[in-house]
Amino acid sequence: MIFDHLMQTGWMPLKDTPPIPRPLLPDPDRLRGMLWGLYLGDALGNSSESQPPLTRRARFGQLHTYLGERGRASDDSQLAFWTLEHLLEHERIKPQKLAVRFASEPVSGLGRSLTRFLEGIRQGLPWHECSVESLGNGALMRIAPVLLPFLSQPESLWPNVALAAAMTHRQGGSVAACLAYVELLRGLLEDPESLSCQRFLEMMERCEPDGRLARSTRRAFEEAEARSIPVLEVPSGASLVETLPVLLLVLERHGHESEEAVLRAVNDTYDNDTLGALVGAAMGARYGLSAFPRRWLEALEPRVSPGSTPVAELIDRASSRWGGPARRSRPSHWQRVRDRLGSLRLGPATSFGELHLVPLLGESLELEVELLGRTSAVRISELEAVNELQAVNAGPRPVLLLEGEELVGGRQNRMLSSHVLIVPNQTVRLPVSCVERGRWAFNGTRRGFRSSGRLAPATLRSHDQQQVWQGVQTRLRQTRTRSSTEALSAAFDTQKSALIRLRRELRPLPGQVGLVALLGDSVVSLELLASHDLYRRAHDKLLAALALEATTRPGRALREGRRSRAAQFLTRLCCLDNPERRGSALRFQTRELRGNALLYRNAPLCLSAFPIQPF
Repeated sequence: MIFDHLMQTGWMPLKDTPPIPRPLLPDPDRLRGMLWGLYLGDALGNSSESQPPLTRRARFGQLHTYLGERGRASDDSQLAFWTLEHLLEHERIKPQKLAVRFASEPVSGLGRSLTRFLEGIRQGLPWHECSVESLGNGALMRIAPVLLPFLSQPESLWPNVALAAAMTHRQGGSVAACLAYVELLRGLLEDPESLSCQRFLEMMERCEPDGRLARSTRRAFEEAEARSIPVLEVPSGASLVETLPVLLLVLERHGHESEEAVLRAVNDTYDNDTLGALVGAAMGARYGLSAFPRRWLEALEPRVSPGSTPVAELIDRASSRWGGPARRSRPSHWQRVRDRLGSLRLGPATSFGELHLVPLLGESLELEVELLGRTSAVRISELEAVNELQAVNAGPRPVLLLEGEELVGGRQNRMLSSHVLIVPNQTVRLPVSCVERGRWAFNGTRRGFRSSGRLAPATLRSHDQQQVWQGVQTRLRQTRTRSSTEALSAAFDTQKSALIRLRRELRPLPGQVGLVALLGDSVVSLELLASHDLYRRAHDKLLAALALEATTRPGRALREGRRSRAAQFLTRLCCLDNPERRGSALRFQTRELRGNALLYRNAPLCLSAFPIQPF
């Protein structure tokens, strides 16, 4: 075999290969997800590649879809799908034939190493004389399809991966990176929970002859993790020296959520088409085709080049040939929320004046998530835009910020516009609204924000800033509160005594994970958390929002009809069709109700729902 000959002659720059894995017939949906994820990740970054992330952001803002009407392939997808086409025909890598295929059509945006390689091929030189000793991204970006023919015949996997990599980039670090990345993809196809950046590094250290790239990758990755350096601030370029640490950081910090992982690769890196392709393939292999928004898939160009086979046809053929039997489809995000809602029980209602709380009781989903508090490791600071803040989680655990969270400080107090989860070492932009219209200056030396421990009432939670300000003025007027800066916090302060009584009278019950709140006979809100502990810590925040909604009169018994109202609202929520999805967040609005939910590790983390009209 050609691989053995190249190893014996010393041409192949490889110290060792990973162990031969066991045969695998993967879920065809995850196989398709891997290939579509490669294409759409490349296309999302293609039209803005090779720009410093801050320059790109200044020109285009945060990218959430393609620049232009269609998503188009760069060299990453072109070479990857030409490789797939080659494998469907030959079932293995034939370097000379594949090299000639690469040289047969124009390629978009080639780097220097691949340009030199193709120049030699077009001059009629044999492939092994054209290969370049390079640590460019050109081998890694197209390597994923080489995995597929050898899933069920793994004894030939590593020789073919090494051949495909060294064909263009004959450098030990590049070949080792390709082996480690393919091993990562294969692991995800076998077990979605197998994602391990440490294993990736160990595979590189095993395979690379001098270990230099493996050591520099480990050093850069571990330093960024230890110092909580945002991906945006980690150097990224068209070299594996920069690409590999950034790839591992994105997978480590965002690998639990497919859409966000791809968006961070596309928005926060320099060579964003390659990183988008690498992260997209990994997320597709982990979560399947449903990992990606339909709008991304539908807007892709059918072909990666004018003369190539349609991408959908190639992927269907690959799935049919190398995938296993179709497995039961994974539940959609909304179906997981429905299943959670359907498992809840209504507890005994409690009342405080016209305010009535119906507890939601259920199983505790322990997701090891903390709730934002006054001593949280999350640091929140101003940005130039009034409707955005920046948050960094410097702690060891994910932190949940609830929709309506009042954030006090900065130049003016803000209210969070949606649920947000921040994983360790992650930097995110928070969507917010202003709830203090009359101030635009720092108070003393404090520049950052902290949680007030309160949520804004449901009727204030709007993305329309004018509606929010009008709502704050209404609350100040209703509570007869004077505030020189028109701050919602002043209205809260006038209700302190009522809130103290509420907290004393309305304590969380054992097994409680949420509540349905009513004023009189009308539902005000439904709030749901994943676990008993998360709900217990959120309970006082929820009561603070309700304190501004309620008239504080002596308590009276809740009629059974109102408890039935809570059950009807819960049922109506379960009957909703699939809402709008953005990553792990779901947002819904009908003529009757609105709200949003957030999932983490495929489990509902939190949900808020409110009636638009009296219910």
